[in-house]
Amino acid sequence: MVEPRTAPSSTLVTQDGEVATETLKLPTSVPDMTVTPVATEALTVTPSPTPGVFAISPEATSVPIPPILFRLMPDEVEPGAEIELEGTGGHIELRTADGSRIGFIESAKSFPVFLDGQPIGSIVCFVATCKGPVTIPQDTLPGSYQISMEGGSSLDLTVLEGPQATGEAGPLVLAPRGFSDGGPIPIRYTCDGEDISPSLAWSGVPPGTESQVVVIDDPDVPGGTWDHWVVFNIPADVRELKAHKLNKPQLPNGGVHGKNSWGDSEYGGPCPPHGTTHTYRIFLYAVDVNLDLEAGASKEDVMEAIQGHIVEESLVTGTFGR
Repeated sequence: MVEPRTAPSSTLVTQDGEVATETLKLPTSVPDMTVTPVATEALTVTPSPTPGVFAISPEATSVPIPPILFRLMPDEVEPGAEIELEGTGGHIELRTADGSRIGFIESAKSFPVFLDGQPIGSIVCFVATCKGPVTIPQDTLPGSYQISMEGGSSLDLTVLEGPQATGEAGPLVLAPRGFSDGGPIPIRYTCDGEDISPSLAWSGVPPGTESQVVVIDDPDVPGGTWDHWVVFNIPADVRELKAHKLNKPQLPNGGVHGKNSWGDSEYGGPCPPHGTTHTYRIFLYAVDVNLDLEAGASKEDVMEAIQGHIVEESLVTGTFGR
């Protein structure tokens, strides 16, 4: 019950200054009123997900996401041409200990682009999208290449014969793919990697060439030179040996395998003793005859057969240490 209240009074002042007091009448009681409390349920507030940059909690770990290429246009070009690359990634994810993604950090970042391991430009990744053009160097020889980005993602590119590649006016020039003359040989071409033959290309084959010979050896082996690869009777119109692991007597392009120092008619990659670094020689010979030799001929047999028939030769080197 609500207890009765004392009636309040009000004081008025008239125009002639008299004071009058009036008591306001209120009921001495009010009806019974029962107050019923309203039941309320406990509310659980779930914050809405916020796009963009998330607040980094103490449990969050920053995980860089490398770019992944998914398109290259066009995939056949001449030297000096421009290609357009597209991909995803290139941002930083925020993850909890169980690997769950709780957000990401986004910023525009430039990533280098490589042509068989050699930098040729860069593209920008933003909002997990990577896109941009790069130009194929003008001096690129015709053949098959890998376009790659940081993180290992790669796509195949074919470089066609351009104006420079078609004219055989220059000297015979041998160019290994993936490493420069005198530089370190990529591990994939060695016994510690895939042990596949290096990708080789060349230009400037002189007139009068009937066949070509490739020899890879190691003169740093104590007691004598070690032969890693011998290929002869490569047709005169061939300008490339692609990377492969082939233990057959004849190569797909028509070349014939000679015997290496392991006694095998195939390629054997650099494999120096641990703690040493060796220099490996890669020879290319243009000769004016096809050699009358069987598959598995030794390097000595091949070198004897081309004596007096070498039109021109080219040499590059590479190093590998363990």
